[in-house]
Amino acid sequence: MLGNLFERRAVTPNSLWGAGLDFDLQNNSGTFIDEENVYKLSGVSAAVSLIAGTISTLPMDAWVRRNGQKNLMRPKPDWVNRPDVSFVDRTPFISSIISSLMLDGNAFIRIFRDNEGLPVNLTVLNPTKIKVKRNGVGRVLFEYEEDQTLFDPDVNIQMGSRHLFDMILKFKDVRQALISYNLGETALRDRLRKDRPLPKAYLNKVMENYNMLKEKYAV
Repeated sequence: MLGNLFERRAVTPNSLWGAGLDFDLQNNSGTFIDEENVYKLSGVSAAVSLIAGTISTLPMDAWVRRNGQKNLMRPKPDWVNRPDVSFVDRTPFISSIISSLMLDGNAFIRIFRDNEGLPVNLTVLNPTKIKVKRNGVGRVLFEYEEDQTLFDPDVNIQMGSRHLFDMILKFKDVRQALISYNLGETALRDRLRKDRPLPKAYLNKVMENYNMLKEKYAV
């Protein structure tokens, strides 16, 4: 077993993907698997979700170097605990970074800054939409091709409703499903396992709108 574990191989799937080469493998069922459809396998998807979810719950902090010494940055910047204001904490953000690294080999983050140049929000970008270029003086530029599909209200509502329905089936609780929709499935399960209090801000906002619409349309 140890011999197989430490065996050196000249060619691995990672080296092939990293070089941008094409290859395909055939499993026992005769189905071809390549770099495009391998992520559709439930086993691969589950493994990526497990690893990304686990890493996303690890402690994280910020340091600053002063006079050659590394010191904790205090007060702790807001972007450490909540990099993307779209989520209630950093767990979904870190999970997206790890998933991007595992599936694409790269992770691209857009940083929004205030007038003083300090980060106020960070967003993980789809790595397949990034084009790396160089300008006339050799400076590296990153061009992002925004996906307009999700800005289509009909598509957005359909995808969001489908995802929420999946969460309701998994948690068998509408309130937990709503929290998972905002917080992330892995993060919510981690809080439930550790018996930690669940964030209620997003849930309360949804319920307020629900009650308002219910009263307005007499449903």
